[in-house]
Amino acid sequence: MTTRVRSSQHRSSQVAAKSRTATPSPDRPGTRGADLIIMILVVLGSVHALFMIGVESYRAVQSHQAISRLHSEIDNLEQDIQVFNAVIENGGDPLYREQLARRQGFIYPEELRIVTVPLRVTDRP
Repeated sequence: MTTRVRSSQHRSSQVAAKSRTATPSPDRPGTRGADLIIMILVVLGSVHALFMIGVESYRAVQSHQAISRLHSEIDNLEQDIQVFNAVIENGGDPLYREQLARRQGFIYPEELRIVTVPLRVTDRP
């Protein structure tokens, strides 16, 4: 008799376990709507997080490009400073001023300007 009692107790515990997992709990009425709202909020939050990651990535790329551009401008300005310092140091030297004037295209009145043009392949006879 003890084996029948044990087997019937075992069967009843299996049936009870199946009934607990297969049916929703009756003590939570209206949870289906709340679960749906929570799922919608989770999806919207995930989409928002992905969007913000994209925006911040774009900003990071733009910032790195701006920093690179500013570094190149700084290098150009430092080269200009070196040129201006050379002008300040050699501004009193007449030969230096003559070379500056010649770079700008000035010549003495008694000099003759000769302009040479390289021959193109089509100009040859």
